[in-house]
This record gives sequence, structure tokens and C-alpha cells, in this order.
Amino acid sequence: MQAFSDSLIMRDSYFVDLEPFTSSIFSYAEYVWSQPEKRYIQYLEQLPEKPDVFIWEIGERALEVLGITAPGFFPFD
Repeated sequence: MQAFSDSLIMRDSYFVDLEPFTSSIFSYAEYVWSQPEKRYIQYLEQLPEKPDVFIWEIGERALEVLGITAPGFFPFD
């Protein structure tokens, strides 16, 4: 299988099981453990080369922390 471009993946614990799959499809994958309340913007700005693909994986439960949704948006709240 041919590998795709370089990638930067900001992830949480959910991504542990997905990592073997993404590692096999990208020629280079950098994994950064991130918590949603820490956005790592400075890290991204300081990269010498920007990745071709950027993936930011977060769980639904973290959307409220980021301000993307309001409390009570999801039925399981």
C-alpha cells in the first residue's frame, strides 16, 4: 500500500487504537497528546515545516470545553 503525505495528529487516549492504522497510511506521522483545554497553538506556529495533513481528534465530551457547543447540547448530558 502506498503511503500518503506527512501528518500531524493531535490526539487523546481514544486514538491509541487508531494509531496503527494512521501510521500505515502516512509516510510520516507525528502524534501529539493533547487535552482539549490546551490548544498547543504555539507548538503549531513554531513548526519548521507545516504538515500536509492535520488531524485533531477529540471526543464529543470535550466539545463543551472548547466552546464549540453549549452545555446540554448532547442528549446524554
